[in-house]
Amino acid sequence: MTQNLDDSRMGARHRAALGISEESDSIVIVTSEETGEISVCYDGEMTHPVKPIELKNLVNTILKKRDNVSEKYNPVVEEKTER
Repeated sequence: MTQNLDDSRMGARHRAALGISEESDSIVIVTSEETGEISVCYDGEMTHPVKPIELKNLVNTILKKRDNVSEKYNPVVEEKTER
């Protein structure tokens, strides 16, 4: 669970989601049991609230950003095959 407790109203599920995103490259989607609001955690940051219609675009944006960074450090090298 995260030690970043900026919001004392954050429940255990949201703190755990934030902690997972701090320790891995996961995109964590969590829904509030009380309000039904969606939050997205990535790289130790939480985006809250996220409307259902915005969720797909947000996840795609994160994936594109992450893929662009990984390509800089791990460029794809195409192997030529002989026919």
